[in-house]
Amino acid sequence: MNRPDLSISVVVPVLDDATRLDALLPQLLSLDTELDIIVVDGGSRDNTAQVASTYPVTLLHTHAGRGNQLAVGRDAATGEVLWFVHVDSVLDPDSLAHIRDAIHGGARFGCFSISFHDATSTSMRVIAYLSNLRARWFGWLYGDQGVFCEAAFYDEIGGFSRQLPLMEDLAFSRKARQHTRPRVLEARIGSSARRFTTGGAWRTFWKMQCLKFAYLFGVSADTLRKHY
Repeated sequence: MNRPDLSISVVVPVLDDATRLDALLPQLLSLDTELDIIVVDGGSRDNTAQVASTYPVTLLHTHAGRGNQLAVGRDAATGEVLWFVHVDSVLDPDSLAHIRDAIHGGARFGCFSISFHDATSTSMRVIAYLSNLRARWFGWLYGDQGVFCEAAFYDEIGGFSRQLPLMEDLAFSRKARQHTRPRVLEARIGSSARRFTTGGAWRTFWKMQCLKFAYLFGVSADTLRKHY
């Protein structure tokens, strides 16, 4: 299943994520000890940088803002395929094989199906189902779904906007969707439900929908960040 002929670079944006990074990096290295892993720190005040320095990864520093951090990571990436991974992810052990198979099968970009690794309530299962449905129907991919992309295609369409502090994933996937449909894998990536458990599952879900549609109707990402 695993085709090693396609090199993959992983970009992980972080900000005050020491504990989560210390959980993610061993997962990534278990997929391939030679994997090109780029951690992009947006100005952490905890020991995120110290954690990164204990692993064989490239650590970059830039100003906060996920769009900027992802773009900076891409600049340093050497792989033929880019995989953008949130720091609170739990990974399928065959993730690299799934990505390579998708690219070999003609996909130019795509993502994993999402699940929540730290919440098993019916509400969170429904929210995960709706997120995967949105990705398949509309081609709108969110960063916590583990977006992957051919490096050449990324460059061709202009990649992530450095000016977007949020909604960078929606902007990127809408731009990419103008050229081709994404491949949404059946394989899953686990994401943390901490925002939902803190703010209330459905209250947080609807707030995120309102922010998304406000962005689509022209409200600036800087304005929306104040309500995020």
